[in-house]
Amino acid sequence: MSEPVPPPSWRVRPESGADAAAVEALNAASFGPGRFAKAAYRLREGVAPVAALSFVAMEGTQLRGSVRFWPIRVGGHE
Repeated sequence: MSEPVPPPSWRVRPESGADAAAVEALNAASFGPGRFAKAAYRLREGVAPVAALSFVAMEGTQLRGSVRFWPIRVGGHE
């Protein structure tokens, strides 16, 4: 009989200010320096992501992923 597999040590939690450097390093490693030329990055310039909609995926103490959402304006309304 095979041994039980331990549950993964992954968890998703809200992003904190302490995660900023690790998130930036992950983005740099994943998307490279050309990411700043993309339209999505240009639209985000000078705009902070919505803190309540920003999350990180952790495996133990290692950052493995992140997701952030930015506010948008449509027709002069936010």
